[in-house]
Amino acid sequence: YVAISYCLLVLLFNLAGTLCDTEKTKNLMVKVFRCFSFRKNMSAVFMVSGREESDLKVFNGLRVISMLWVVLGHTFWYGRNAFVSNITDITEYIKSFKFSFITAAPFSVDVFFFLSGFLAAFFLLEQLQTKGRLQWIYVYG
Repeated sequence: YVAISYCLLVLLFNLAGTLCDTEKTKNLMVKVFRCFSFRKNMSAVFMVSGREESDLKVFNGLRVISMLWVVLGHTFWYGRNAFVSNITDITEYIKSFKFSFITAAPFSVDVFFFLSGFLAAFFLLEQLQTKGRLQWIYVYG
């Protein structure tokens, strides 16, 4: 329920930010909501012309975090018998909030592959747009 509540809260902030995006006011709350605007953020993320190389580092950072999450999940899965002396204790661990990162670890594999594919496609399409051709060493290198 915590994850669902968090996702709903972020979605409400996104919706409020997108609705407040067109207003020009000095109200602090409107400025905070504008930070969550879909329109403003997506146009900044996917802007190709005039962008610096460091603009997409946030996606590389998310990819590193998801990779570490994958390693955490695999470490527990393959070493699960080393963490507990009684196998029935695992049911108690699974119910705790701290353990939710382990039970959600399979989703981090999907996030890692999605981000890797997104970054590869983005940079290859950018190279195709700027140079007119692909350099295959970057595709397989």
